[in-house]
Amino acid sequence: TYAGVGLVSVSALPVHHGHTLLGSRFLDAPMIGIAAQMHPLWLKETFKYLLGAIGTLTLLGAAGSAMLGLSRLGYSLSTTRQIPSAVGRLHPVRSTPFVLIVGAGVIAAALVVILPLFRHEIVGAARVWYGSKTYNHCFLVLPIVAFLIWQRRRVFREMLPRPALLGLAAVVAFSFVWLFAAKLDILEARQFAVMGIVEALLFTFLGWAVYRRLLGPLLYLLFLVPSGQFLIPRLQDFSARFAVAGLRLLDVPVYSNGSFIQIPEGTFVIADACAGLRFLVASIAYGVLFSLVVYRSWRRRIIFIALSLIIPVLANGIRCFGIIFAAHLIGSARAAVADHILYGWIFFSIVIFLLTLAGMTFTEGAEERQASPARHERPAEGRSASWGVLCGLAVASVAAAAVGPARVALESRAAPYMHAVENDLPPPAQPWNRSVNAPVWRPSVVGSQGQFVDTFSDGRNTVERYVAFYVAHGTKNN
Repeated sequence: TYAGVGLVSVSALPVHHGHTLLGSRFLDAPMIGIAAQMHPLWLKETFKYLLGAIGTLTLLGAAGSAMLGLSRLGYSLSTTRQIPSAVGRLHPVRSTPFVLIVGAGVIAAALVVILPLFRHEIVGAARVWYGSKTYNHCFLVLPIVAFLIWQRRRVFREMLPRPALLGLAAVVAFSFVWLFAAKLDILEARQFAVMGIVEALLFTFLGWAVYRRLLGPLLYLLFLVPSGQFLIPRLQDFSARFAVAGLRLLDVPVYSNGSFIQIPEGTFVIADACAGLRFLVASIAYGVLFSLVVYRSWRRRIIFIALSLIIPVLANGIRCFGIIFAAHLIGSARAAVADHILYGWIFFSIVIFLLTLAGMTFTEGAEERQASPARHERPAEGRSASWGVLCGLAVASVAAAAVGPARVALESRAAPYMHAVENDLPPPAQPWNRSVNAPVWRPSVVGSQGQFVDTFSDGRNTVERYVAFYVAHGTKNN
């Protein structure tokens, strides 16, 4: 079948000089490309609508198959008490787990409607995950959260989710936070606001009792936001000061100016990549995961997370000092900095290992674990929320989350033109590349219908570009 489709596609859109429209214009819709080559016009239009109808029926069939598999799996888990038995309750006439089907359908519909509202934040985060080594670990956050929730699956056997209408107020509040961040054009703040909306929606559908039991894993979702670039100057300053203090303590002649450190053997620079942000972010993510898996006491968790925050900062200062002092002992700055990144990661791996050993020294014993607050709640009594309540809650959630994006949509009628202008701007020439660092300035303009700021860097210098767009040029900014 697939070979036949490919053969027909290439026949309709043949390859000319090594290129075909299937690889450019119709890359995402090859069947539409085939229909577009048909003649006469009525046949082409007929096939376009026919393809749309067939595609719709195919998607409905796939959705039905997925729902059938979900209902069977959910019913099996409910009969073995892996999830609350009320979730797998059968319909009195159709003998299907209607609670599970309706609940999953409502949640899926809410996500399908809400996710497009914040697609720019989601796509922006994914690009940073892929393009920056500092945030590659973000791809593991969702599997880790799934694992942590699976560890706590007993929660769903002990209690039923009880929707909390108070969560809708939190959804509206975070939607206004997103609107404020959109006005300031701070992508990182918008992404945190989106995660706040997600947390508020989870609280709304799960209720306080279930949400509280899953608080740790659900808050771990915040690591999906690639954050921390604003810390680089402060980390550079601390590492430089720490290294200079250590050198002076050992009577090494040293002169420093910000992140530049000079000794008789050469000059060193605490660059952005050497500030320690990559290790700090990874250490905090590891520390939170370790504390959630190993400890049950919130006091122990806070202590270990604090150690995961402090130790990597100190370790990076020690690393910078060690490299410069080694250059002093060797008598050559170039020899000391050779492969310093590799040695730095070996050093940080040892630090993480020692941090883990230190964390294992104050774990709870078996008796303390049994006496720790396991919160033996009584199994939930009564009935779960009806499908009507869930549907109404889903509609209200979508409306609450859409407050901010709807306001922005009303104010940005020139967005299509702005997008075209942004795409028409020439790309930077090598060695300049787009930087993920947030711009630190913005000129004051009046009456623009659209504006954006981006940052470029060649590794040493940084250039920020600001563009304001006017649909109808006025006189206020001449």
